[in-house]
Amino acid sequence: MNLPAVVEAPAGTGAPTQTASPPWTAFGCALFLLIAADRLVFDIHPGVSLALFMLILAICMPIANDWSVSLPVRRLSGLAVLLAALLPLVEAVNLLTVSIGLGGFGLFAVIVAGGDGSPGQKVGQALLLLFSGPVRLPRALAAAIRHVLERKPTRASLVHWLLPIGVGLVFVLLLQSANPIIEYWIDQADLLLLTLFDNIGFRRVAFWLAIAAFSWPFLQLRLSTRRFSPFARSRYYFGMSEGNAPPPEVTPENVHADLFSRIVAPIAVTRSLVLFNAVFAVQSALDLLYLWGGADLPDGMTYASYAHRGAYPLVATALLAAGFVLLALRPGSGMETRPLTRNLILLFAAQNVLLVVSSILRLDLYVAEYSLTQLRLAALVWMGLVAFGLALVFIRVILRKTNRWLIDWNLRTLLATLYACGLVNTTSLIANYNVDHSYELSGTGTRLDTGYLLRLGAEAIPALDRFVAQELKQAGDVDPTLRWRIQDLATEFDISMDHWQSWTFRRSRLMQYLKESGHIWP
Repeated sequence: MNLPAVVEAPAGTGAPTQTASPPWTAFGCALFLLIAADRLVFDIHPGVSLALFMLILAICMPIANDWSVSLPVRRLSGLAVLLAALLPLVEAVNLLTVSIGLGGFGLFAVIVAGGDGSPGQKVGQALLLLFSGPVRLPRALAAAIRHVLERKPTRASLVHWLLPIGVGLVFVLLLQSANPIIEYWIDQADLLLLTLFDNIGFRRVAFWLAIAAFSWPFLQLRLSTRRFSPFARSRYYFGMSEGNAPPPEVTPENVHADLFSRIVAPIAVTRSLVLFNAVFAVQSALDLLYLWGGADLPDGMTYASYAHRGAYPLVATALLAAGFVLLALRPGSGMETRPLTRNLILLFAAQNVLLVVSSILRLDLYVAEYSLTQLRLAALVWMGLVAFGLALVFIRVILRKTNRWLIDWNLRTLLATLYACGLVNTTSLIANYNVDHSYELSGTGTRLDTGYLLRLGAEAIPALDRFVAQELKQAGDVDPTLRWRIQDLATEFDISMDHWQSWTFRRSRLMQYLKESGHIWP
């Protein structure tokens, strides 16, 4: 394998030298940089904060790399490059100045690290530092975990908490976005994490990951004119190896297969199921209390807002949970032979079925308040499919079927549902539902959005006709613009039927209705 060579300055040049330091210093600096970036950059219109963050990263570089810094005058050229590159960022922030700042920072890192070669090679090294983070950071994290397993056997069991804690945090974030009551509880908790970073969400987590990936190559500085190998021994990346090549027995397959098997070990899966069931039990209890039990919501919160917040995130949560169950029941895992694990999986699947059914009820409450749309109808169908799929997971565990059986039945259900949807006139269904449940016809709900029904096309005309007839009966008059737009839709539809190639059973039935109702002359 071709491995990156650590560039060391020639003796007597006074360049910073890289020593074999533990990687935890670099991880600590990375955490400090995340805090600094969150305070300086996140959700703030970019300005001088970008330049300040790069200066902070430059200060962290010698600490993380454990350099003995003794810079001669010629090495100050690196600092001059950095300051010159950041000056345009202080003047204004745009695509050009950001590019200048990033390029200058990369060259600064190459210079102070003692990079040799032609100017073109230095530019290549700088670009590699700027863009190699998404590859090097996951590799370094995997190497750190392996280092713990190899050097600290008594702490190896900590790896078994990676799966429950990592996926559990994702579930908590999804449930927080789905349930305003859980969000309210978290906002009220006096936690240090929420004190430092309020309003944690997917955007913020993605921002942290991007900052960590950008910063890591500078915190563990390696310069090379050769390609980076996608895998390497943890000793090498911690600066502890005496050569460029790891021991020959280390391969991508055995390194990552061993790490994966430890992370998803039976004890880790069992711990995950206990934690996930506890988290989901909170959500299930709240739904049973407020959605099914009709308890009074906290002040300032309506059932419509409670329902709207939860429908889509909860389905995403259920899909993630189903994926975890498939992982736990993967062939050869032996999970189904463990009574405790099997019962926990059954409980988890049942809670997810309840979760999706509650999502359907949430969306139904929202539709009753704000009418039906094509997207909401598709969401209802999708939620039904998810609920049925989770019920199949329950059956699969009870009957000890295989994952292949589960996938086959889900595919059959999906195809049958798609086929049935192709035979249903969803446009007419939506239009009729909105008219029947409008305030004008039912006396409850919201007023009919005639503009949306007109955008649905000519198939909404029968429902609109019923609405116009009811308006004439109650008020004795109707908006002439609405009647004109309905007639315009009918005329456009009549023109589109001039060619026999446009004929379908559904369009033929609509044409017959338009003729009988007087919209079109026979």
